[in-house]
Amino acid sequence: MSGDEIRQYENRRIRTVWNGKEQDWYFSVVDVVGALTDSPNPTDYLKKMRKRDVLLGSYIGTNCPQIEMIGESGKKRRTLAANTEQILRIIQSVFHGSLTIQQMARVTNSGLYFRAKHL
Repeated sequence: MSGDEIRQYENRRIRTVWNGKEQDWYFSVVDVVGALTDSPNPTDYLKKMRKRDVLLGSYIGTNCPQIEMIGESGKKRRTLAANTEQILRIIQSVFHGSLTIQQMARVTNSGLYFRAKHL
């Protein structure tokens, strides 16, 4: 992994890492959930969602690796991450279609790039 970046979505930071081998971005799952829910504690929000939705919990546990990303302290920490396809599936599961096209477009402009085959 290389190419750490921090992107903004409605003044919330989303940590990303470019995977040159896979030619895809990886996004911090907690950062994306926090940005879209405005939760004061996105880590707890995600934990509760994983407990309530067994399929979501299983999907995240199976498909989302821990990747080193720069944390609040400026040090690299292992962070639950998802590539473009995975993060879109997580968003769909968490929000059950409650996001509008405009909200999804704003996320897209922040660095979550849709691909037609993923829609």
